[in-house]
Amino acid sequence: MPKIIEEGILYISPEFRAVIHKCACGCGEKVHTPLSPTNWKMIYDGKQITLNPSIGNWSFDCRSHYWIINSEIIWDESWSNRQVFEKRKRARQETIEYFKSYEDHNNSDSKITKKERNWLWRKILNFFK
Repeated sequence: MPKIIEEGILYISPEFRAVIHKCACGCGEKVHTPLSPTNWKMIYDGKQITLNPSIGNWSFDCRSHYWIINSEIIWDESWSNRQVFEKRKRARQETIEYFKSYEDHNNSDSKITKKERNWLWRKILNFFK
């Protein structure tokens, strides 16, 4: 990623599975959207980019909330602190369930050792730090 992030540009790093841009409200904050099965997904049709789900900058003073659909910003309503808390709680649970099902699938093959599973979990948890 470049050191200077310009407004209105999405910087995509397939290597680091991330998209970075400046907040669409103009506050200047850098928005990092990690791409993964449990975070954001990016669709690129050769011309335009869509990120899903929406981007809620709840930790920023602006608390902006928008979608990037077909390379355009679509504004959405702000959320209450309670809504943000509940969404984050669900997202954490979905992440745990996703990786647990991954682990369960690998355990059924009996090809992965306990040490390897522990290493995988550490790697996953470090990714989210």
